[in-house]
Amino acid sequence: MDERTGNEQLAQLAEAAADETGLPVAADEATVPMLILRTGRRWLAVRTDTVGEIVLKGQVTSVPPGPHHVLGVTLIRGRLVPVVSLDEMLGLGSSTEIVATLPRLVVLEGADTEVAIVADEIRGIMEVPLARANERASQTPGLSFVTGEIELADKLVCLIETAMFIEATIAGGVDR
Repeated sequence: MDERTGNEQLAQLAEAAADETGLPVAADEATVPMLILRTGRRWLAVRTDTVGEIVLKGQVTSVPPGPHHVLGVTLIRGRLVPVVSLDEMLGLGSSTEIVATLPRLVVLEGADTEVAIVADEIRGIMEVPLARANERASQTPGLSFVTGEIELADKLVCLIETAMFIEATIAGGVDR
């Protein structure tokens, strides 16, 4: 039988959450599950409820004319899905980092649209305390779909709002 009180158990759970993200998380602090991924040199996070699926990056067929950040379309389970390079969209250019795994496509779902982004590495799902990240949102001017930044496990991670990202992709770029 466990002799600890409910508060002691909550404190232990908060410690475990801090170990995973590198942040001390209060037991009553609201968190959101987010998929952490890297594209080029930049770490990003998207809400897990907007991720449709993750697949290996296959052949991408270019569709001219289009914005420079839209790489083309790919066939995923019988659907044509546009593929976007967030490196290009964020103005970071291509990365020359050597990656130990094959690139993946993270398919993000909007109201009635899907867009795949190229991910060089996927860290996994972490519980992110959004209240802390929103305080830093003003440090990312000009990119409406980047809603904030937060440090997770010693990495600076940009939080991406999927609906706004899909809208910016369809509109043809960013609002710089």
